[in-house]
Amino acid sequence: MRRTTISLLLLLVLVPYGLGQGSQSGSLTGTVTAGGGPIPGVTVTIESPALQGKRSQTTGAQGEYIFKFLPPGPYTITFELQGMRKVVQTATLELGAVARSDAALEASATAAVTVTAPLTEVQKSAVHETSINSDTVQALPIGNTIDQIAALAPAVTTNAPNASIGQLKINGGFAYDNVFLVDGADFSDHYFTSPTNALVIEDAVQETQVLTSNISAEYGRFSGGVVNAITKSGGNAFHGSFRTDFTNDRWRARTPFENDAANDVPLAPNKVNETYSGTLGGKLLTDKLWFFTAGRYFKNDNQVVLPITGDTFTATDKEPRFEGKLTANINESHTLQGSYT
Repeated sequence: MRRTTISLLLLLVLVPYGLGQGSQSGSLTGTVTAGGGPIPGVTVTIESPALQGKRSQTTGAQGEYIFKFLPPGPYTITFELQGMRKVVQTATLELGAVARSDAALEASATAAVTVTAPLTEVQKSAVHETSINSDTVQALPIGNTIDQIAALAPAVTTNAPNASIGQLKINGGFAYDNVFLVDGADFSDHYFTSPTNALVIEDAVQETQVLTSNISAEYGRFSGGVVNAITKSGGNAFHGSFRTDFTNDRWRARTPFENDAANDVPLAPNKVNETYSGTLGGKLLTDKLWFFTAGRYFKNDNQVVLPITGDTFTATDKEPRFEGKLTANINESHTLQGSYT
């Protein structure tokens, strides 16, 4: 089956390259057999909360099937053939991955019997990658910016002297020679090649993929690695979240420089800063038109200590962020997605 996905992304930011690239989907493939031999003509149907409607196709001459351009998420795969027992399997498809689910059918006088089985195998390619979804990030006591999430992956370290600007060293490459993508758009900082976190609403990120070696040439323009993230979409069920984060300069430990009496650095003001984040997604038309929105707002006052003189001043940072996304299912072979950040 041929399936075409069209993505439109508008970013109000100057980026060094305007090319959208990378993978924002995955593939599901497998082979259906009976008695050790392949079976053509088996109807394979997949459905998922992340997918608009169902997708179906029949197996080829060698019992093979493949679904491409699928959004990441949990999938249910159903195998059906007249005179054979129906088999239902489950799979979780990661960002940019190829999941493999093979099935073995058995003859049955009652075709309505259902056998439920887990995913049999995940097809591994030569690409070394790690995918981290939003549920994992929420469960861990870590920051949730793109660079903080990527730092969890193997072969990734923080460039210690420049940790304050969020530089990552991936697979031993230069910290300034990585590529950061969100929904296929490059959002790397011009000067330090760190992610421009101001363009991302953390609670809207669905999954982050870190590619460390043997990476496809489709990404390009790097000698280190690729951090590829996608944001959430709507669904047939309404979902949302709201969160408030509190910070206070008094709650952090003072540095040795600040504690040195010779520098006479005063205590930071005892002021609580609040950051508000919210998301909302759902349907406008079942299996036809989904929406997703997210917002983030803060106005923080933080004490800044000059490193040589020990003088201090209060820096104010006010930042509203907004994201909107529409996903439309034109027909079984075409999906249109537009997002605004």
